Amino acid sequence: MRSILSASYAVFFRFSRSKAISYWLGIAYVSLLILYAADGFTMLTTGWLSFMSSLRILFRFPVSIGTFALIGFLLFRFGPNMRTVGKEAKTNKNYLNLLVITALAILMFVYLKYGDKIFM
Repeated sequence: MRSILSASYAVFFRFSRSKAISYWLGIAYVSLLILYAADGFTMLTTGWLSFMSSLRILFRFPVSIGTFALIGFLLFRFGPNMRTVGKEAKTNKNYLNLLVITALAILMFVYLKYGDKIFM
């Protein structure tokens, strides 16, 4: 998670030139990626594991905002601080992890929104 956060920080810093804005946008972006990955995982395993259908409530619209905020808070609280992310972003120039995770999240988003219309 640290490499994805530092890569997103580097991308946002390139455009904004502000450390604080880049750090918070990076946390929000990684939180959004985690939210879509968890939503897709619960949707895909609902038929296999019966308790996953009760977890799907966390990803419905009004509650998903709170879930997103909780993921962001946990990432902020237990993740690396701004100074550490800034140092890693200067040395780490590998954006492959961020691109792969972003592509998978976009694929999961499209599948969750339009999967039943495409495959039926």
